Amino acid sequence: MTDWAPAPFRIAFDSARDPYTARNALGITTIGGGVSSATPPLSITSGVISIDLSGYQPIDGDLTAISGLTGTNAIYYRSAASTWTAVTIGTGLTFTGGTLANSASGTTIAGKLIGVQVFTASGTYTRTAGCTIAVVEVIGGGGGGGGADATAAGQISFAAGGGGGGYSCKRVSPGATETVTVGGGGAGGVPGVTGPVAGGTTSFGAHCSATGGQEGLSTTAATVTSPGGARTGGVGSGGDINIAGGPSGIPGAAFSGGFGIGSSGGDAARGGGGGGGLNFTGSGNAGRAYGGGGGGAANWASAGSNKTGGAGAAGVVIVWEYGA
Repeated sequence: MTDWAPAPFRIAFDSARDPYTARNALGITTIGGGVSSATPPLSITSGVISIDLSGYQPIDGDLTAISGLTGTNAIYYRSAASTWTAVTIGTGLTFTGGTLANSASGTTIAGKLIGVQVFTASGTYTRTAGCTIAVVEVIGGGGGGGGADATAAGQISFAAGGGGGGYSCKRVSPGATETVTVGGGGAGGVPGVTGPVAGGTTSFGAHCSATGGQEGLSTTAATVTSPGGARTGGVGSGGDINIAGGPSGIPGAAFSGGFGIGSSGGDAARGGGGGGGLNFTGSGNAGRAYGGGGGGAANWASAGSNKTGGAGAAGVVIVWEYGA
């Protein structure tokens, strides 16, 4: 009769309970006559076995919570002690494959500024590659200032400046090309020769436009003279924002001794008006870029020549281009 033999599972069970197996699992390297050495984290000092757990991660509620997360394509934040909650991906954003992206469209300008085109003369706008939205600014030309007539003894002559160009700003989806028209600045007047000229109209395609400032007023010599009130500025139209150009100043009155001042030109959104002539300085000053009106001229007594009004400054078109 065959001797009885333990089943295989019993052999494995007894092996796990074997003291030598347990000793090796604990890192005890020598036994017999007492334990003499062990490997970290165990140590033996005077027969006492110690365990050094420094450098080992202790049991932690946050780590336990994180280890239990099962979501994919998600961002988590610590919403409370030992609690981690998925972040809600808001409207206009997506999170896929570790990338958080902007998916907004429609009325929001998405992306970054990729270019600026500035036109100081008429021409053709060509859309920059990658541009999907543009913010366009247009300013009309400044009106020319009035001129002052030559004077005799006891006479004075002083003129009104031109108005500033209007302004319009609009957000557009530009075509591949757009026609750009930049209004010129009006010429200053010379009494008895040419009158002052109004500023020209500026436009960007059919999207928005701005008219130029009104021309100034020239005067003839007189003992007391007045060229009337301020001259009006141009107006913007078609834009999301439309602003009128500034009016010219009112010319100064005649003082004792035959003294007077021509008025300054009107301001525009991005340019100031030219200063008026002050008697012996004579001619009006030119408008400052962009769209400033020219200043009015002035002559004091016994000035033997006409004085010219200041020229208005030309308008401008500025196109701020944004990409997706």
